[in-house]
Amino acid sequence: MKQLKKEAFEEVRRQWADQINKQLREGVESEQEYRTIQNLGDEEDFGRMMVDFFITSLEHADTSLYAEFLSWLKSVLESRNLSPKYLTDQLDFFQRVIEDTLDQDSAEGVVEHLSKARKRWQSQSPVVESFINEDQPLGNLAREYFNALINADRALARKLIMDAVEEDEVPIRELYLHVFQAVQYEIGRLWQLNKISVAQEHFSTAVTQMIMSQLYPYIFAREKKGNRMMAASVGSELHEIGIRMVADFFEMEGWDTYYMGANVPTEDLMTEMKEKQPHLLALSATMTVNVPRVEALIAKIREHDEYEDLTILVGGYPFRMSENMWKEVGADGFALDAQEAIKIAEEKISN
Repeated sequence: MKQLKKEAFEEVRRQWADQINKQLREGVESEQEYRTIQNLGDEEDFGRMMVDFFITSLEHADTSLYAEFLSWLKSVLESRNLSPKYLTDQLDFFQRVIEDTLDQDSAEGVVEHLSKARKRWQSQSPVVESFINEDQPLGNLAREYFNALINADRALARKLIMDAVEEDEVPIRELYLHVFQAVQYEIGRLWQLNKISVAQEHFSTAVTQMIMSQLYPYIFAREKKGNRMMAASVGSELHEIGIRMVADFFEMEGWDTYYMGANVPTEDLMTEMKEKQPHLLALSATMTVNVPRVEALIAKIREHDEYEDLTILVGGYPFRMSENMWKEVGADGFALDAQEAIKIAEEKISN
C-alpha cells in the first residue's frame, strides 16, 4: 500500500476529488446544499476530504480510521437535514472512480479496503453521548462553565474557574481534565450535531485559552527539575488546545516547556529544537489527514544524530482510533491525555 500511495495516489488524488465534487454538484438539489456540504471540511473541499481520509486509512491498513470518519460525516449531514444518501452515492461513485483510474490489481486491493471500511461503518452505533455528566468529578462546574460559554458570558466563565482555584482550591490539573477537556469535547459534539454554530465553537475555545493564560501564575510557580519539552500541533490543525494542555501539565510537573502552537514550519521547529535541546517532543494531530505530516516530521528529526536520545510522544484522535499508528509514524509512545503523557515521559526519561 505504501508503494501504491507513492506511485499512484499523488497523481490521482486531485482527479478523484474533482470527480467526486463534480458528481456531488450534479446530485444535490440546490446550490445551498452544495455549499453546505463543501463547507464541512476545513479546506472547503468535500471531495478532497473524502479522498485524503481514505488515503491515510489505506496507507496504515486500518479500516477503522475511515469508518470513524464516515460515521462522523453521516451524523453531520443528517443534523443539517441533508440526506445520508449523498454519502452512500459518493462512496459508490468513489469506488467506480478507483476502478477506472487504477490498474486492475491495484484497484482490487483499494476497493476491498473501501468495502471493509463501509461495512465497519454501517455496523457502528451513530449515538454520541454527552461528555458532561454531573456525576463525574467537577461535573456540576463543567455544566455551569459550558452554559456560560454557550451564552457568551465570558466574565461568568472566568469567575467560575478563578473562584474554583482561589476559593475552593480545586487543583488546576483537575480543572483541565474534568472541566476544560470535557467542555471542549462537548462543544465539538454539539457542532457535529448542528446544535451550535462555528462562531460559538470558536468563541468557546478562545475564552478557554484566555482563562488558561490567566492561570499561568499558578502553573509556572513550580520548582524546576531540569527537564525540557517542546509541544506542537502538526499541519493546519485548528484544534490546538489539547496539546497546549499537555504542555501546561508538564510545566506543572516542573519541566521547562516550549509550546510552539499549530502549523509550525518544519525548518523553524528544527531551529528551535537545536536551540532549546528538549528531552521530549510532544506532537498532536486531531485530524487523520495530518498523520502523514507527523510521520514526515519525525522522519526528518530522526535523520539527525543529535536527537538520538530525544523522546517523541504523539497524541490526538487518529492515534486513539488506531492502536499501532504511533509506532508506524516512528514515535516512542502515545498518550491518551496530558496525565498519561506525564507518566510515559517520566518513565522513558528515567531509563
